[in-house]
Amino acid sequence: MTAHPSEGERYYLRLLLSKVRCPISFDDLRTFNGVQVETFQQAALIRGLLQNDNSQEICLQEASLFHMPYEMRRLFATLLVYSCPNDPKALWQNFESSMSEDFAKCSAMTSTQVKRNVLQQIDEFLQSMGKSIHSYNLIPIGFSYENIDNETRELRAERNIVISDIDLNSIELLNEKQKKAFVVISERIYSDRPGVFFIDGPGGTGKTFLYRALLADVRSKGYLALATATSGIAASILPGGRTAHSRFKIPIDIFDGATCRVSKQTSLAAMIKEAKLIIWDEAPMAKKAAIEALDDLLRDLMNSEEIFGGKVVVLGGDFRQTLPVVRKGTKAEMINACLINSPLWHKLEKLQLIENMRAKLDPSFTQFLLRIGGGTQETNENDIVKLPSSIIVNYNNETDAIEKLINIAYPEFKDPSNKLYCSQNRAILTTKNNFVDEINDQLIKKIPGDLTEYLSYDETLNENHQSEYIDLLNTLTPSNLPPHRLLLKSNAPIILLRNLDPAEGLCNGTRLIIKSLSKNVICAKIAVGDFCGKEVFIHRISLQPPSDEQYPVPYKRTQFPIRLCFAMTINKAQGQTLDFVGIYLKEPVFSHGQLYVALSRAKTASAVKVLIRPAYFDESCTDHTKNIPIMPRHISSVLNIQKGAEKWTVLAQVVHRGHSQLTREVPPRRIMRFLLTDTEGTKVSVVTYEQHIKTFSKFLQPYQRYYVSNAIVVPADPTYRVGTYECSWILNYKTLIENYAEPVPPMLPCIFELTNFSDLHKYADSDNLCNIRGFVIHAFPIKQLDPDSISRDIIIVNEE
Repeated sequence: MTAHPSEGERYYLRLLLSKVRCPISFDDLRTFNGVQVETFQQAALIRGLLQNDNSQEICLQEASLFHMPYEMRRLFATLLVYSCPNDPKALWQNFESSMSEDFAKCSAMTSTQVKRNVLQQIDEFLQSMGKSIHSYNLIPIGFSYENIDNETRELRAERNIVISDIDLNSIELLNEKQKKAFVVISERIYSDRPGVFFIDGPGGTGKTFLYRALLADVRSKGYLALATATSGIAASILPGGRTAHSRFKIPIDIFDGATCRVSKQTSLAAMIKEAKLIIWDEAPMAKKAAIEALDDLLRDLMNSEEIFGGKVVVLGGDFRQTLPVVRKGTKAEMINACLINSPLWHKLEKLQLIENMRAKLDPSFTQFLLRIGGGTQETNENDIVKLPSSIIVNYNNETDAIEKLINIAYPEFKDPSNKLYCSQNRAILTTKNNFVDEINDQLIKKIPGDLTEYLSYDETLNENHQSEYIDLLNTLTPSNLPPHRLLLKSNAPIILLRNLDPAEGLCNGTRLIIKSLSKNVICAKIAVGDFCGKEVFIHRISLQPPSDEQYPVPYKRTQFPIRLCFAMTINKAQGQTLDFVGIYLKEPVFSHGQLYVALSRAKTASAVKVLIRPAYFDESCTDHTKNIPIMPRHISSVLNIQKGAEKWTVLAQVVHRGHSQLTREVPPRRIMRFLLTDTEGTKVSVVTYEQHIKTFSKFLQPYQRYYVSNAIVVPADPTYRVGTYECSWILNYKTLIENYAEPVPPMLPCIFELTNFSDLHKYADSDNLCNIRGFVIHAFPIKQLDPDSISRDIIIVNEE
């Protein structure tokens, strides 16, 4: 039975009945925390089931009790941006004194100077979120206010980044490959020459170590260097790190051709132009459209047609890890979204790191991880791999097995008298959000203290649908939204789901520890990164599901933008190193790189434990699971494919397609020949035999382009050799041919090496191919040689 908000008390009564557990009377429904109110609407309001018109005021009242004026100013600014209060000026007037406490204590400041300083800092907070104080009518009439500081808060923050001695001294500790990359990149930076690099290396090869050395070196010389990463967690371990989306204003719902929301006249544009170095870590996680948007932005800001505007840009990552998320996308769509399939990829200078620092701690486990990531670990026909028995948690039944994994991952919870939660660098990883919620719900109950429940306010964008869908909306938890019912305690770890204030360390993916809980504001301490230990306020904001997720009706959810993070999804954990990781595979991984990412979050096998829920048809199999290595294409040239090469891909065009024919061998074999050329114009002779002819003759059509992978590479018979390439390819059942995905593939120039008529005798009685040009002066009738072969004789003359 539904009720519409227009029905008044009947609607609020139904809302209370759906949320209040075990009510015993109507009076009980109207009572909360010992206070009885007169109406069901009031009861719903005090329980947080409805949005309160003065919720921002209550939030600021609760925050003022902490006497943290700097955080009050930041909270006030974020409320203006994210909560859109009806009367910002009234809020300012009510809480001006709380926001001015620190400045007011300075006896050297007049009241006018205090007000100016407070307004200036609020303005700086607003500017970092793309807003201005002039939009909110906060400056009193006749008050002389201007932000006379030409440096924005963000630019000042960049200039004030503390350069640690450890990072500066690390330059001397770089290994051979790291040092080579450091020298090459530094030479471009300080010679003002463009340079765009990709640092390629698996986890443990010191990519972050190299980034930190580069950042420290550039900043120590007084230059700006911008550190970004695809994920908030990866950004948090770089000094001054920000997510690339927040730093460059890249749209969250990125698409091909999208642009960054940065105007040339803004202070952000000026800062990006001034930067000597830009680093983007975990670039393989980002869609190629996002990186192409940065390329377009830099070209525009620098008024240059050079790649990335002629700046020095360092991208880095590991293609063994998770790829860009394409919701409900096919394998081909996922691969196509990767950086490696961008036109930019071939213009990047690749620098590879190969010396694995973690290998010194556990060499056998490191090699195992590389085989998992590269797809070379032995599997059966269903991509099932066997994990080392030393890392397996035995499965008896679901309840006992999960409890065992929790006790291993969080040993302090085995002691009920332990009052301190200290496992900030431990986590349980799993595949899906609903599994994450199951584990978090169990662990939050183990922390001492009372649970505080926060219910979201969910509303349809079309108010006519509210009564029909409210119950359904409460049950939904989209991947990037907090749950409807959020259960929290002091000292619990949480993860931020939005970029609230990146300049202050509040990025999507930032991990925090709850310090105290109020009804409308949460005080928490940042647990990682440059801002570790900083106490901040978090308030409710309105959020909407991603546009590419399908729901019955468009809606928004007003809730604290956080989740518990005792457990996290594997994708959310990418980019960080943990002291201990537990892995809960209730279901197998479902995407490329997930198993590799999960297993490689810790440095050694002793710091990893895996719980696999066995398949229903084989309950004894608790050490086997699925691995899905869909490595994006590294496009090679023909000249790089030599005898015995494996796991390669070439983008090639068919320039000649022969007919099926019989060889002169005894017994004869049926054969079909092709001539392919790559994007550099190198030709290769290709052949397929017998049962494979029918398969490949369907694919390889003249003048069309294809991805060709894993043919057998053999030395070419001199009679079949084409140009300078000394090998030929044999297509068999292991060879993969895929259509080139572009809708109108650009044609490669067909350059033929012509044979003179005077040299044709050299090709007599052989199967060698040659190209000739002439005029057909007569064509004889077609002859049927056998059921599958035809022949036709023609007479050709040349220009002589």
